Amino acid sequence: MPARTGPRARRRAGGCSNRTGSCHNTDVLHSLSGTVNPAADRAARVRRIVLPLLVGAALLAPAACTSAGSTPTAPTAPTAPTAPSGSAEPTGRSGIPEGGLTVPGIEVAQSVNNDPALPISISRPIVPGQTALTDAIKAWADDREQTFRQNYLPSPEGAPELNITWQVAMANASLIGVRVHEREFAGASGQSSNQVFYGEVTTGTVHKAVDLVAAGQADTLAGLVWAAAAKLAAPVEPAAPTGPDATRLLTDLVLAPDGTLTAYLDQGAMAAYSAGNLTVTLPAAQVTPLLSDFGRAVQSALASGAPYAGPAPVPAAPSTPAAPSAPPVQPTEAAPPVQPQPVQPPAVQPPAGQAVDCSTLKCVALTFDDGPGAYTGKLLDSLAASGTKVTFFVLGQNVKVRPDIVARAAAAGHVVANHTWDHRDMKKLTATQQASEISTTSDAIRKATGVPTTLMRPPYGSFNDSVRGLGQAIIMWDVDTLDWKYRDSAEVTRRALADVKRGSIILMHDIHATTVDAVPALVSALTQRGYTLVTIPQLLGSAKAGTVYYSAARAT
Repeated sequence: MPARTGPRARRRAGGCSNRTGSCHNTDVLHSLSGTVNPAADRAARVRRIVLPLLVGAALLAPAACTSAGSTPTAPTAPTAPTAPSGSAEPTGRSGIPEGGLTVPGIEVAQSVNNDPALPISISRPIVPGQTALTDAIKAWADDREQTFRQNYLPSPEGAPELNITWQVAMANASLIGVRVHEREFAGASGQSSNQVFYGEVTTGTVHKAVDLVAAGQADTLAGLVWAAAAKLAAPVEPAAPTGPDATRLLTDLVLAPDGTLTAYLDQGAMAAYSAGNLTVTLPAAQVTPLLSDFGRAVQSALASGAPYAGPAPVPAAPSTPAAPSAPPVQPTEAAPPVQPQPVQPPAVQPPAGQAVDCSTLKCVALTFDDGPGAYTGKLLDSLAASGTKVTFFVLGQNVKVRPDIVARAAAAGHVVANHTWDHRDMKKLTATQQASEISTTSDAIRKATGVPTTLMRPPYGSFNDSVRGLGQAIIMWDVDTLDWKYRDSAEVTRRALADVKRGSIILMHDIHATTVDAVPALVSALTQRGYTLVTIPQLLGSAKAGTVYYSAARAT
């Protein structure tokens, strides 16, 4: 990537743009060793563009919400407010189920830049009936990607990485809340931020989480959080942050049915990184006066149990008298019959579970990463027409959204294998996080298909010894179509055919329409050249856990 000029400070993969040249990962999920430089940590925090965050109170119980402009009844504060409480123990995020809540009809848009010098994975929702909400999240994600590309350059110190994921945090009769999570990594350091967007089911109006706190009250709330957290760990600054900097203590807030508010503080937000993440709960008597009308509406909504029932119906247009209809026009001639398109005879392919003698046959395995996506159903139709079986390396977060497609693939004889939960660079994760990426995805696959998987492919082809110890055979590739880069069906086919040989594992991605469109021609060309298309288990036989396979002929 050529160097860019301009007023924006440049960040390389080994560090951040703060004046000390270092930054620290603020993701609560990460545990990085080393001494924290408070000034550097503060600079990294100030640099972040993060708005206050509410994870909907209905995480604990689905609830309806009145509009922000209404005047809901505020919950009654406890007559004897309890003192703020807190914990320095590691904690999950608000009790949201793995992958978030389920909303019928929700779709996922997946975008991956598989360049190992600048890996980027962005997943965002397409919420049914919520165009404005979907567009707002897309605009936010596009801005974060643009900023990331502007601020980072590849470096020998380690490739930078951007990963954006999402969860449905709240879904009731009147409001859907989507939490997006951004992680930026640079070498061994990084930072993270959260944002929640809310869409009103009936009106489509979009709110940001900052609307939870009343105007002019952010400093007060940050001060309360600061004072309570300071009892758990020594702060790196002598006073509570104010102004724009106060938001770093208000990025992850949860309202409870009793009116209390819990603030989850990332590592390094106000204390030394070694202090870990802090959790502070404030009593309702302190919190309620600081909330906006929107915040009070969310509080009030906890008393309702009205569930989300899908997109609001589109109002019918006013009926008008129909104009007298003209007599139907009779065609002068019958429409020409549709001419059938020539179809390549199906290749004689063995069933997925049947043993294949690849010592005598020219076996090749087609593999597809990052799905299931919007085009996977079309791909399954195409594969069924040619009798071809393939291997899908799926993302757990996408399996959660499209379990029916995954079940269909397995039922058709294709192999469904593990590509981690959310496409993070496995080498940047701790051993515990690596194990979670695999186990959660395996559980999702098993739930959708009833079949366990023992095969995995690491995102970006990035792995280390601890990944090899997770009990999975690691499936790489020796033919890369670069379909993520060249969105051209003919180019995908050309690249596959140029490098294929007996025993090859061909890498493609079913999240791209151009790739799916290329498959019929590619299958036909491979068959004409005498190749037998098989699944990974058929190609490799009993793949061994911990072994890395690049093709049938190469394993380490």
